[in-house]
Amino acid sequence: QKKWDAAKYARLGDKMRDSNRRWKYDNPEKVMLYAARTRATEKNILFDIGVEDIVIPEVCPILGIKLEKTSGQPGAGSPSLDRIVPEKGYTKGNVQVISHRANTLKGNATADELMAVAKYCKEQEDGSI
Repeated sequence: QKKWDAAKYARLGDKMRDSNRRWKYDNPEKVMLYAARTRATEKNILFDIGVEDIVIPEVCPILGIKLEKTSGQPGAGSPSLDRIVPEKGYTKGNVQVISHRANTLKGNATADELMAVAKYCKEQEDGSI
């Protein structure tokens, strides 16, 4: 009977975590696809996209910041899959990759709500209020 080696299993766990991080870093489109499929199932929204529908640009089309891959927690410039019109789900022609920051700001706000917030912030900045 083999003796259980806790240190050996800890090293194996570290190797698996490193391998998983490396795979996520090398395959961000697939990571976004799998996560979107899970969200679509959980929220019961449409999903008909494939990995070919997820194209990561060099810069965020909304904020103009450089998009950079990560394998851990997303940063402001991490690529993020956006539903252009949230009600249409993850469907062909309704997804784009933007920065995590832009997607967080966009959230589930309407264009009018975002414009009102932007107008208010600009007035505060300019001292108009």
